[in-house]
Amino acid sequence: MRLELKPRMVAATAEAVAGGPTVATESVVRFGNPADQIVGVAEAEGMDLVVVGTHSRTGLRRMLLGSVAERVVREIPCSVLVVRTHGGSESG
Repeated sequence: MRLELKPRMVAATAEAVAGGPTVATESVVRFGNPADQIVGVAEAEGMDLVVVGTHSRTGLRRMLLGSVAERVVREIPCSVLVVRTHGGSESG
């Protein structure tokens, strides 16, 4: 299953930037704590911008599950664009 992730990520990245201005993108698949992995790759690669999705959880769900996007924004050394996913806000 892990071998399937890279092609899916590359396809999703290509779809996201299709029709827009030409930008350099890189798809990276890592395993472990999501926030740690995102921050680590951004630091190692000297990235200028990281785009991260959020489920916009609030209340109890956010307290229990934490927020990867929030932690990335606090710890990462570059700019972060946080994009809300299609699900909208969930209240806890």
